[in-house]
Amino acid sequence: MRTTSRALSALALIVALAGTAAAEDQPKPPAPSPAAAVSLEVSLTPDYTEGKYGTRHTTEILRVPLTVDWFVTDRLDFALTVPYLWEHGQSILALLGGRVGRAPNRIGLPPRGRRRALFDRPQTQDGLGDVLLDGTLVLLEEKSLFPEVATLGEVKFPTADSNKGLGTGEFDETVGIDLTKGLGESWTAYVDVSYTFVGSPPGTRVDDFFGWSVGLGYAVTRALRFTSYVDGSTVTVRNPLVEHRIEKAPNDVRLRVEYTPTKLVQLRLEGLTGLSSGTPTFGVSAGVTLRF
Repeated sequence: MRTTSRALSALALIVALAGTAAAEDQPKPPAPSPAAAVSLEVSLTPDYTEGKYGTRHTTEILRVPLTVDWFVTDRLDFALTVPYLWEHGQSILALLGGRVGRAPNRIGLPPRGRRRALFDRPQTQDGLGDVLLDGTLVLLEEKSLFPEVATLGEVKFPTADSNKGLGTGEFDETVGIDLTKGLGESWTAYVDVSYTFVGSPPGTRVDDFFGWSVGLGYAVTRALRFTSYVDGSTVTVRNPLVEHRIEKAPNDVRLRVEYTPTKLVQLRLEGLTGLSSGTPTFGVSAGVTLRF
């Protein structure tokens, strides 16, 4: 009941974002901009990671998320992400929270049923991942020395198969604040902080956690941008896969390249390397975004 109540509260927050944006937009409509013409984005961004994630064995993870992002106004958007998951290794790991790519926490669940016989040798599992629904509202627009301030509400729905180890079978909810500040004509700084309420699967104690990300982007041209990030989060769990030793906090570094040949198409390539044993050794992703 507690987890369900938190999920409903997070959904209520997302709905409230829409009402707040509508009320604030009526008195003074914002000036039109090129971005305002975009009302819908559809993205497909497969990512592959490989590492031990604090265990003794290497796990390969392929995640193929399809995201539909609806821009209600130039200050409010809602995004729905439906991912496909493929994992191979002796440890099948479930994602905690939803902000993939920002030093995500993962947990290996104790084997159940037929998985127990497979626990001592590599296995492959695949299927639907946890569906994500999030809403983002710009509270304050960037002005002079002040950054743009946006708030985030996100719900992770337990749609991944917990019997396969691909999910925890529990809801997770995330709230956060994103800051964005232009530095001159070409540079942009990013600071994101978030807090995730984690639903603990049966037999496992999982703590809520803070997450953070600091980034710096450089626009080479209007079409080409490079952005680097340092991400981290706090420890969440005593991992049953490693004899109840406490996992080290995930930390990683990412480099992203974005190429926007037209206003309606964006291509993206990203690589990451882990800075702690709680993150993958390396990862790479590539994707395309179509704007309508």
